[in-house]
Amino acid sequence: YQRRVRGLSQEEQRNITPTINTLKRLNRAHIFTVPFENLDLHRNVRVQLNDNLIFNKIVERKRGGYCFELNLLFGELLKALGFSVSSRIVYINYDRTWREFPSHCCLVAEFKDANGVESRWRVDVGFGDSAVEPLLLKDGLVQPLEDGKTLKLDKEGDFWIESRLNQDGTWEPLTRWLDVPVSKDSFEEPNLLVQSNSHNFSRKILITKITPEFKRETIAGFKYIV
Repeated sequence: YQRRVRGLSQEEQRNITPTINTLKRLNRAHIFTVPFENLDLHRNVRVQLNDNLIFNKIVERKRGGYCFELNLLFGELLKALGFSVSSRIVYINYDRTWREFPSHCCLVAEFKDANGVESRWRVDVGFGDSAVEPLLLKDGLVQPLEDGKTLKLDKEGDFWIESRLNQDGTWEPLTRWLDVPVSKDSFEEPNLLVQSNSHNFSRKILITKITPEFKRETIAGFKYIV
């Protein structure tokens, strides 16, 4: 996996200390290398949330994938490196309307600094326009990112809501999730949903990836967009 994403060297892995700086480095390495794509849905290949199948597809065959594949595999990498990570099930805001059913997932990583102060970070390498770095779970904190985006997380009741600052100064809600860890089994039904003909995600080919220069390249249907 590290060779695939050009992340940490073998020496660095042997001496790794799970820190937010290491997490940010791995987050960037992943999204700069592994595309978000839904090609299997257009090849009549069922996407199964099996660790070995996902590893083979993304690491050995150098493919991409979508949210459940990318975030779940990235979570396994983080755990193997000693990070404290858990999964969340996520609702998407589509055309400014919250989807009735969850169709996405993200990760939450937890740290203690040298003084014992805890912090928690939202990690998402599986969104079509993924954040280039983790977001600190702090209510209302505006977080400018290296790629020019500005995001924030707001706590509303039992939900965290991720929003993006638009050029006109308005905040656009993107995702929301309950701050409750879930098992991989919780994603089986949403994974089937996004593969169904009734879900807009399966209606056209989508491949997208951001470069280290923060330029996004996308194939959507028959269009190439840069």
